[in-house]
Amino acid sequence: MDITEKVKDFYNRTPFPDFELSRFNSKGDLINSAFPFAKYLNEKIPKDASVVDIGCGTGQLVSLLSLERNNVVGVDMSDSSFAKAKKLKERFDLKTLRLFQADIFNIGIDEQFDYVLCLGVLHHTKDAKEAFRQILKLAKPNGYVVIGLYNKFGRISLYLRKFLLHTIFRDNETVKRLFLKKQILSFNDKERFRGWYNDQFEHVHESGHTVSEVLGWFKENNIEYINSIPTLRLAYDFDITSQNLFDKEEINLNSKHIINQLRWIFSTANDGGYFITVGRKI
Repeated sequence: MDITEKVKDFYNRTPFPDFELSRFNSKGDLINSAFPFAKYLNEKIPKDASVVDIGCGTGQLVSLLSLERNNVVGVDMSDSSFAKAKKLKERFDLKTLRLFQADIFNIGIDEQFDYVLCLGVLHHTKDAKEAFRQILKLAKPNGYVVIGLYNKFGRISLYLRKFLLHTIFRDNETVKRLFLKKQILSFNDKERFRGWYNDQFEHVHESGHTVSEVLGWFKENNIEYINSIPTLRLAYDFDITSQNLFDKEEINLNSKHIINQLRWIFSTANDGGYFITVGRKI
């Protein structure tokens, strides 16, 4: 079984981000239960923009975005995740949301969008750089591309936690909850907890990436760097409450970001070493 099939099988067994469908009885529930960054994207992406989310999983983000937008598309290859996304779409009769089941290397959508999202997906593919090239086909000229990746440096503390959970604290539910507390905030939804635990600590394939690597991808594919979370500036943090991720950050993209990543070992520990980079198609 190759990496793509292994990852698909993994998400068929543990849809992500998982949830109990009974929690969503109104569109208000969909809004209130969204993660902070999902709410942030919903606020910052213009209401008249077209959006595609590659690797949309169980569809909570695309469902949220479709509440006030006329053209939102979600793509995922997992049977189980895709089935949950469809149920969410049907529950709220989300007519402006379209869902496609497809592999990132063979998306098959002959359309381009103002915003292309690919969050927490590329590092679970057999070739993250090639997968990045594939999603760029869906971006309009001057369209934004938002990718979320595991950072090689920022992931170090999670590797330590994984080791502890697989050895000393194997099957210790208290420690599992402690290690995930900052990431999911609430454990009321058992399916959500199980999904996050499996994704972070039991995944069958992941790769780590550096800022230099991503900036190289951008340069090779004529993508202008716009912004990132965490910021690439030294001794400076992105403020999600007051700043717009889609405003260009005026920064000299030199080797200083390599030093900055060392700080991410500690500053991104609660997020599993996850970083987000935004570019614009030239």
